[in-house]
Amino acid sequence: MNDPEIAKKVPKLNLALKMGIRAAYDSLVYVAFSSFALFFACSVLFAAVLLVSRVAGTFGLLLVVPGLFVAWMGMVGIFYYVRKAIYHQHPTPVDTLIGMRMLLGPALALFV
Repeated sequence: MNDPEIAKKVPKLNLALKMGIRAAYDSLVYVAFSSFALFFACSVLFAAVLLVSRVAGTFGLLLVVPGLFVAWMGMVGIFYYVRKAIYHQHPTPVDTLIGMRMLLGPALALFV
C-alpha cells in the first residue's frame, strides 16, 4: 500500500471548477452563436419571401413554410446539443447535425 512509485494525487477543487466552467462557457458560446446564425439565416429567408410575395401575390407567402421548417430543425439540433451538454457528454458541433437526423421523425410530427 505504501509503494513509492504510486504517487497520491490530491484532488483540487479549483482545477475541477476551472475546467468545468470553461467547458460550460464553450458550450454557451456555441449555442449563442448557432442560435444567432440560425436567426440571421431565417430572417434573410423571410425577407426574401416577403419580396417574392409582393411580386407573386399570396402564393409567395407559401414559401414561409420551408423557412419555418428550416428554423424548426435548426432549433431541434441546438436542443440536442444543449441536452448533451447538460448531461456532461462532451458534445461537439457535429452533434447538432446528428441530433437533427435522430430527431427528424418526432420533429416532423410536432411540426405538422
